[in-house]
Amino acid sequence: MLMRGTMISEFNFLLFALFVGVIATSNTDGPPVEQQTIRGERVPLGFAPYMASLRSLQNVHFCGGVIVSNRYILTTRTCTGNHAANAINILVGTYLRNSGGLTYRGSSKIDHPGYNPTTMANDISLILTTAVIVMTPNIRVAALNTYLNEEEISVSVFGWGMVSEAEFDPNYISRISTNTISNSKCRSYDFQFAEHITENKICTAVTNTAICYGDEGGALVSGNQLIGLASWHSHCDANLPDVYERIAPHRLWILSRIVL
Repeated sequence: MLMRGTMISEFNFLLFALFVGVIATSNTDGPPVEQQTIRGERVPLGFAPYMASLRSLQNVHFCGGVIVSNRYILTTRTCTGNHAANAINILVGTYLRNSGGLTYRGSSKIDHPGYNPTTMANDISLILTTAVIVMTPNIRVAALNTYLNEEEISVSVFGWGMVSEAEFDPNYISRISTNTISNSKCRSYDFQFAEHITENKICTAVTNTAICYGDEGGALVSGNQLIGLASWHSHCDANLPDVYERIAPHRLWILSRIVL
């Protein structure tokens, strides 16, 4: 996780990804997918047991995800859009990016039918694993938020993203402790795509930390509930809000899809 800046184009982001050896996804029609927590704090094993690392078959981390059942990982559509489900490895049960945990292969995916690549509306996707995810003290299902909270509340953001635009954290998952802000306040900042911040989005306050490349799809948590997924940000810029897809408006859709 990092300090933030302005959004970059898909072309420039892909050049950057090739430069640092990161596989990432972005969208030519909408806000680019770019994120890691800048900089946040390291957390110990078991602190965020619902977090998952989405990886290529070459074991390169490209997005975060959240365990929502013993067969499904919830993430953003921008994370899964350029990847076949069976080309995604899902690492769970570890706070380390480079070791530990258990790996499951994706089997199929379900994208939200209302996803809009231009506005990034309904930026939600589910990945079905080929095998049952074994629950342990370090592997747990996240509780889904049930209501739209318009107040400013304390939240935590988790991710394995970059600590600057050119540097991954050596190994550890990070947490940013911050607050949400109202959507009207979020839209008041002068940044690209602010007009796409609808009631289904939620923003976090401007601090000296920010999400960055590799954080997308990661968990925004209040108390013990998942309230959002990292959707997009402005170039890892800590001077602008980060934007998340709210969970509450999608809760029933998620629950209806993860029943096996």
